[in-house]
Amino acid sequence: MEQGWNDTHGRLSEAALNWIRSKIEGLEFGDVKITVRQGRIVQIDREEKQRHHEVVPERDRRRNPLEGRVQRTVS
Repeated sequence: MEQGWNDTHGRLSEAALNWIRSKIEGLEFGDVKITVRQGRIVQIDREEKQRHHEVVPERDRRRNPLEGRVQRTVS
């Protein structure tokens, strides 16, 4: 995915939009980071956070607020 990201008017190409769309689809919680160098998209990182949906009693909770979250970065 190296060339053809912008058309002559500076708009994103269909290939670039599809790449971005593929990183966003199905994402419930997380971030998508787009890295641009010299006017070109060179990398897209997707960080997904997954949360437990069950309720845990206060006495069973751990001190670390990030415990129980899973983060995955996909390029």
